[in-house]
Amino acid sequence: MFRSAIWKSSQLQLITLFAVWLIVAVFLLVYGKTDITLSLNKFHTDFLDEFFKYWTWLGSGWVALGLILFILLFVNFRLGLLFTIANVATGLVVQGLKLFVFDEVLRPAAELKNLYLVQGVNIHFYHSFPSGHTATAFALFFGLSLIMRAKFAKWLFFVVAVLVGYSRLYLSQHFLTDVLGGSIIGTVLFLLTIWLFGNRWQNSDSAFLTLVKKK
Repeated sequence: MFRSAIWKSSQLQLITLFAVWLIVAVFLLVYGKTDITLSLNKFHTDFLDEFFKYWTWLGSGWVALGLILFILLFVNFRLGLLFTIANVATGLVVQGLKLFVFDEVLRPAAELKNLYLVQGVNIHFYHSFPSGHTATAFALFFGLSLIMRAKFAKWLFFVVAVLVGYSRLYLSQHFLTDVLGGSIIGTVLFLLTIWLFGNRWQNSDSAFLTLVKKK
């Protein structure tokens, strides 16, 4: 079964992510989102400014659209449909929360003074929770880490997703609460998509299982 195959091949990635969520939640409870943001804002280099300024775009809707179209057209159509459903659902949930539930939550640049801001980045001030870039990155890249066969590829996409989340903190676009929320939303909606549709579209000879490590 496709769902069980993903769990068997990706236990370490899932457990690692859950552990990171737990650690982040503890830090937020102990220190609070404001103090964490101010502490992280002290650490900047010219190289990292340039790196994260561009890396953060991996969480944009345009990058997600391009990669999903590539999967649909050149990798596996049904797999592309799974990513389409997961990412559309993620976008709808994120925008719904931003506009109708947490519409008054301000971003770091609006709440905090004297932040270091990376030059060339269009800083936003409103609709902070949750982080859309992070949610998209986890629905897409962490999702890819779960279905890839090679261990290197699994960890590569895992790191891509995590670094997109960190880029939102580094660029002072979001608080850690926003990034945590975005990562949970993207991951849960991808897993929910797999749970609802994965087995329905999979058979023993399907290309789905050629993308995950068989036990």
